[in-house]
Amino acid sequence: MNKRELQYLAKLPCSQRLSEFRTIEDTEQRRKTTAQVHEILLKEWKRDTRWFGIAHHLVEEVHIHFRQMFTSLMQSDKVNIAKFKECNRMLHHHHSLEDSYWFPNLKRLHPEFIDEIDILEKDHKELVRLEKKVVNGDHQALLEFCNGLLDHLNREEMISVPFLMDGSGGL
Repeated sequence: MNKRELQYLAKLPCSQRLSEFRTIEDTEQRRKTTAQVHEILLKEWKRDTRWFGIAHHLVEEVHIHFRQMFTSLMQSDKVNIAKFKECNRMLHHHHSLEDSYWFPNLKRLHPEFIDEIDILEKDHKELVRLEKKVVNGDHQALLEFCNGLLDHLNREEMISVPFLMDGSGGL
């Protein structure tokens, strides 16, 4: 996609933008487009006076840690099972909080996002399915796990950050 198309997607309302992403059939292209739009949005969020707070914490103190840890695991041709398990324990804790508190709260307060949040919950289940292959040394599963996680974090932030910044996330 060219810069103009990416800017267009970034300006769409969140639910419409995420729906547009799902029309991209090629998974790699969809993830790339999602990442590029996320980068545009992140720059906009950082310029907003409401950025410093829980939104900043989620993106730049929690999710960035997962991005860095799991991206580093992809740098090797082999699976570092011990390191993966260590990183994944932290991720499980984070996802359990989302599944038990954050996502149900968002669904209650913003029912228009139920379908999108359901997809995020399905992402969690897919990551659990892949982790079983990763801990058996499957490098391709590790790559899919990490790339899927990065895409998940981007989409989750696109939903969560605006609510966190405007105080309608219920925290």
